[in-house]
Amino acid sequence: HTRYWRDWSSDVCSSDLMILLVTYLRPEHAKRTDQIYAVYYQPYRNLITSYNRSDEKATTLKEQAMSSYTEGDYNKAIEKFKEIKASEQDAAIHFYMANAYMATGKMDEARTNFWWVLKADILFVDQTKWFLALSYIKTNQLSETKKLLFELSNHENAYKTRATEILNTIQTH
Repeated sequence: HTRYWRDWSSDVCSSDLMILLVTYLRPEHAKRTDQIYAVYYQPYRNLITSYNRSDEKATTLKEQAMSSYTEGDYNKAIEKFKEIKASEQDAAIHFYMANAYMATGKMDEARTNFWWVLKADILFVDQTKWFLALSYIKTNQLSETKKLLFELSNHENAYKTRATEILNTIQTH
């Protein structure tokens, strides 16, 4: 019994130590960026279609995609957005698709669509920079984050205050 106890206790101690190492010895900026992301990230609201849960059926593909997006079924929304993109290139579709990818944790796919929006459209510039910055925060790419937040903090827009707050948090720790 003594041998069994020693083997079991050493396994527990080893696994406990690994958990402690992963949790507490993780780089400080990684913990901080996870917290920042959790505080500031929220999927962008649906502004391109009217949405009412009492509607029986969305008729167009765009309405179906946006209905899924609004209901939080981001994977279904992504599939619908892909169908739309096959026949038309629309900045709003890329923007909401990028947000759906972010909501499912697929930051690379989100960034691909956000960068497309920045190159192709003038309507979603500030929103796109904000969400791009958050996607970089999520993956601890602070130099990219800082560039985008600095741009947002230097002119009047809906994200200026939040961008400044995050920059101050990142730079002071």
